[in-house]
Amino acid sequence: MEALLADHDGNLWVGSPQRLDRLRDDGQRIESISDRPGARATRAIYEDRDGNLWLGSMVDGVTRLWDGWTTRIGRAQGLRNPLLWTIARGPDGAVWVGGSDGAYVYRDGRFQLRASGSSLPQPEAYSLLVEQDRTWIGTRAGAAILRDGRVETPALLAPMRGAQVSGIVRDRGGRLWFATTQGLFVLWPDGSLSRYGEADGLADPRVRLVHETRDGRLLFGTYHGLYEWRAGTIVALGRDTGLGDDTAITAIHELDDGRWIVGSTAGEELRLFDGRNWRQLGRAQGIPANIPFFITHARGYLWVAGMRGVYRVPLRQLDAPDAARPLDAEIVINAGADRPGGQPDKCCNGAGNGRGMLLGDSLWLPTREGALLVDTARTYAPGADPPVLVERVQALGQWRYPARDQAMQLPLDARDLKFEFTAPAFQPMRPPHLRFRLAGYDPDWRELDAPHLRSATYTNLPPGDYRFEVANTAAADPARQMAQLQFSIPPRWHETLAFRLLLPLLLALAVYLLYEWLQRRHTRQRAALEQLVQERTRDLQAANARLEALSFTDPLTGLHNRRYLSRQLPADLSFYERDPAYQAGTSVVVFALLDLDHFKAINDTYGHADGDRVLEQLGTLLTTMSRKGDYVARWGGEEFLLVFRPLPRGSVAQIGARLCAEIRAHAFELGDGSVQRVTASVGLIESPLFPGAPRLLGWEQMVTLADRALYHAKSAGRDTWTGLRPRAGACPPSGMTAFDGDPSWLLGAGLIELFGAEDSAPTLTPR
Repeated sequence: MEALLADHDGNLWVGSPQRLDRLRDDGQRIESISDRPGARATRAIYEDRDGNLWLGSMVDGVTRLWDGWTTRIGRAQGLRNPLLWTIARGPDGAVWVGGSDGAYVYRDGRFQLRASGSSLPQPEAYSLLVEQDRTWIGTRAGAAILRDGRVETPALLAPMRGAQVSGIVRDRGGRLWFATTQGLFVLWPDGSLSRYGEADGLADPRVRLVHETRDGRLLFGTYHGLYEWRAGTIVALGRDTGLGDDTAITAIHELDDGRWIVGSTAGEELRLFDGRNWRQLGRAQGIPANIPFFITHARGYLWVAGMRGVYRVPLRQLDAPDAARPLDAEIVINAGADRPGGQPDKCCNGAGNGRGMLLGDSLWLPTREGALLVDTARTYAPGADPPVLVERVQALGQWRYPARDQAMQLPLDARDLKFEFTAPAFQPMRPPHLRFRLAGYDPDWRELDAPHLRSATYTNLPPGDYRFEVANTAAADPARQMAQLQFSIPPRWHETLAFRLLLPLLLALAVYLLYEWLQRRHTRQRAALEQLVQERTRDLQAANARLEALSFTDPLTGLHNRRYLSRQLPADLSFYERDPAYQAGTSVVVFALLDLDHFKAINDTYGHADGDRVLEQLGTLLTTMSRKGDYVARWGGEEFLLVFRPLPRGSVAQIGARLCAEIRAHAFELGDGSVQRVTASVGLIESPLFPGAPRLLGWEQMVTLADRALYHAKSAGRDTWTGLRPRAGACPPSGMTAFDGDPSWLLGAGLIELFGAEDSAPTLTPR
C-alpha cells in the first residue's frame, strides 16, 4: 500500500502499485480499479472541499475522481444496437426498451431481445405499451403485436401502415389510443378501429403523444397545438388561455396538484397551466434551452429531459413565481446545453410517449448510447464558494503578476491591457458565473464572450486611476468573493495639467502663424492660377478651333459638310439679301446637287478603297471648278452639294452642262494604276425662286427641290442635268411671303417646272 484516505462518505481508498481499492468501514472491498488511467501506482490521494478525489500517480499523472449522477447500460448489457427510442415498464416490473433493431426486456442486469427489427413492419421500435398478455409495438411504419413470443401484424392495424407511431396508451375505459403522423387512431373494446384527423378538428394530423389525466381527461399533443377528446369530439385547448394553436407539443406532465406542464419546440421551453391560464417558462425565466421530450417530478424538483440534456427546477419556485428573480434551474446532464454546468453525457431521443420513466429514484431515458439512468435522490452539497483571483496582467507585451492587496505600478506607455482571472471550482451543477468591470471606465458589469473564457482586454485606455473587479454572481455573496486590482495609468507629457493650461496659447499662436502662411500662399497661388488660366484659355480656344474645323469638314474629301452649311448659309443669304441686284431678282444663288452614276458598281468591282479614291478626286475636281466664295460640300455618300455665290439669273444650264462634261472627261485613277471614267447626274435650282418673294423658301427647301431635279435627271438616263425654274408668268399666292413645309407642292401646283439639257444648248464657259 502506498496511499490511504478516508473520505466524507465513509469509504477507505487504498492505493497500491497495481490498483486502487475502495473499502467500507467493515473492511469489505466493494470496488477495485486497475484498468483505468490514474488507478496505477497511486502515491497520493486528496479530497477537496467539493468532495472530489485527486489521485497522484507515478505513471498517469494527476486524475480527478468525482461522484456522477448517471449510470449507462447498453452494449455491455446485451444491446446489439445502443440507439434507443422508448422505455416502458411491464406489469411484472420489468423494463422494456425499443430501439433501432427491435424491442428488448431488461432483467437481471441484461437485455434480452423480444422482437427483432426484421420481424416488425419497420426495424425501429419507436413506441411500446407492455400489457399482461401482449406488447404493442409502434414503429415508423405502422404497429405490431408481440404475443407468446411471436410478432403479429393483424389486418385490423392496416390503416396505420406507413404512419410513424409515436405513442400507444390504453385509457381507463379500455380504449387503446395510437398517436401517429397520419392522425389519432383508437381501438375500441369491441375490436373496431377509428381515426380522427383534420376533418374531425385537428389542425395538423401529426399527433405526437397521448396523456390521460388523473380525472380521466384525454389530451393529445400535436405539431400544431394541444387537443382534448370529449365524447367523440376533438376540441382545441389553450386558444383563449395563452397557448396558441401553432404550439408544437413534445411532452405532457401533470403535477400532484393538477396543474399541467407541456414542452414545446417553440423557444425550446415549457408552458405551465394553472387551470385558468398558460404561463411561459423559457430562457427569460431562467429555463435552459432544451426541447422537452420527457417531464416528471421527484424529490421536490421538476425534471426535464431533452436532446440537450437534463435539467431540474425546484417545484416550490413554480408555486410562487417571482417575476424579478429567474427560476433556479440546474443542468444535471449536459449534452450541448446553452449554458455551462452539469455532467457531460449523451441524451435523449424523440418526442412522444415512453420517452422516459421514473422507476423508484432512477430516471430512465432512451439515448443513442443505450439507456441513461439518472439518480434523482443524489444529494448535492454546494460547498464553499470558490475564491476569485486576478492571476496576471499583460502590459507592453509582458505579463505582470499582481501582489495581493497592493496597487500595480504600470509603465508610462501601458495603455493596452489584458487581464486574466479565474475562480477554481469543480462542481458541475453550479459553475461560477463570472462578470467583470473596470471601475472608472466601464459604466456597468460586463459578461464574458464565452463561459470558458477567463480574460478581458482593454485598448487605448486614457490616463487615470482604475480598479479592475471580477465577481462570481453565482456565489451566495458575490461582493465578498470579488477580486479587485488597483492600478494607475500615468499621463504622457501632453496629457499633463500644465500642458493643458498652455495648450490654448500654443493653439492661438499656431492659428495666427497658419493664417499668415495661408495668406501668402494664397497670394502666390492666385497669381500662378491666373497665369495658368490664361495659358489654358489660349490652349482651349485653339483646341476648340481645331475641333470646330474637324466637325465642319468631311474626313474623306476634306470638303465642307452639312453641319458647316447649316451654320454658314443663313448668314450668307442674309448678306446677299441686302444686295440690290439680289433684291431685284437679277442676281441669284445657284444650288447644284450632284450624284455619281452607278457608284455602287465601282465599290462592288474595285472595292471601297478605290471608291473612296474616286470620291477624293471628285472633291478636288469640284473645288477647282468653283470660284472663291462658292461652297463645295459632301452631302452624303456619293452626293455633293455646290452653292454658287450670286450669278446672273439663267446660269443654271451653263453650270449643269459644265459639271457633267468635266466629270465625264476626267480620268479617275484607281489604286492599281488603272483609270476609270464616271459620270454624274445634277439637279439645279436658283434662289430666290421668285424675284418678288425672296424669302418664300429657305435654303434647306431649295436643296429639297434640287434633289427632285436630281431624281428627274437620274430618271432621264443619267449623265445629264435637270433644273427647276418658275413657270412663265407664275407667282406665289397673293400674300404668301414665306412657306415652311415641303416645297414640292410648287411643282404639283404648276408654279415651277423642270427643264434640262434637251431644252437648251449651253455653251461651256472656261474655267
